[in-house]
This record gives sequence, structure tokens and C-alpha cells, in this order.
Amino acid sequence: MKRIVRVFLGGCLLFLAFSCGRKGPLQEPVPIVPQKVEDFKAVQTGDRIIFSWGPPERYLDGRPLEVVANEIYGLELTELPSTEQELKMALKRARPVRESARGQLSIDKNQAVLSLKADELKGQTYLFALKVKGKKGGWSEFSNPAVIKTEAQPAAQTSGRMKYGQRLPSFALWSEGHSLLAVEKNRS
Repeated sequence: MKRIVRVFLGGCLLFLAFSCGRKGPLQEPVPIVPQKVEDFKAVQTGDRIIFSWGPPERYLDGRPLEVVANEIYGLELTELPSTEQELKMALKRARPVRESARGQLSIDKNQAVLSLKADELKGQTYLFALKVKGKKGGWSEFSNPAVIKTEAQPAAQTSGRMKYGQRLPSFALWSEGHSLLAVEKNRS
């Protein structure tokens, strides 16, 4: 009986010796993090800011990536960062745009639209950046930043007045900067 126990224990030890771990030097585990977005863009049209980007295709370790979430971060700036270090510090203070009171954000696959809520946000400078999340892992680093100085949009031009079914001629000046051009064009 002792011999059977010794053979069994010896077999278990041999099995454990050859089957545990991988031979070679120790390596740190590679985090499952997506590559960062390199072509993040933001453009203001009217009272909306339109964001667009090309999604990353792989994780940092080269495995294929399936993006499950996108998050745009924003921060109001008093002055533009002049160095890379200042930019990184500014991005650390950025918060998700969804949680801010800047406007309503709707995100599609590779595009997002931020509808600005109030005119009091006009004339301010904002820094935006994007993070993506993969199905198997965490969030990527911040994308390249996009800086937008929101501008007050001109008042909408009226198309004319109606009186008794006839259109009367009228025009509206867009803004003080364009008013001289509009008056000069009408004189000629």
C-alpha cells in the first residue's frame, strides 16, 4: 500500500513540475488597453460642435479591438497650454462632457454632436479629447486634443415680410462686422 501511495505522489509531483507556468524570464502582464485615437477633430457650426474621429483598430498588444464605448472629455480654458506638460495637466482636470452643463451631447459610432445650451457659453475656449473603451479591457489614453473657441453665431436672416399675400422686400444685417458690407452691397 505504501508503494502505491509513493508512486501516486511521485506522479503528481512530476505532473505539477512539467505543467505549471511557462518557462522563460518573468514578464509583466500586458494591460488590455485600446490604442488612442490619433485624428480627433472638432468644428463649430451654428450652436453645435461636431466631433469626428477614426476609431482605433487594435489594443496596445496588437489584438483586434471592438470599441464598445466612447467618452468625450472637456475643459474650459482661460489660456491655451504652451507646453506638452501643461496640456497633460489640463487633460487631467477634464471631465466628461455628458456630465457638464455645456449642452446636450449625442454620440454616434464615430461622430458626436454637442448642442450648446446657452449664449453665455459663447466666446469661451474649450479643450476636448476622446477616450475609447474596448470590449475586453479598459479605457484608452486621451486622443489628440481639439481646441474650440465658441463664437456667437449671427442672427438668422429673415426671408422677407408677408402682407396680404405679397412679399415685401426686407433684409437683416448679420452682425456689426458684416453690416458695412451688407449696406455697401445694397447701394451698388
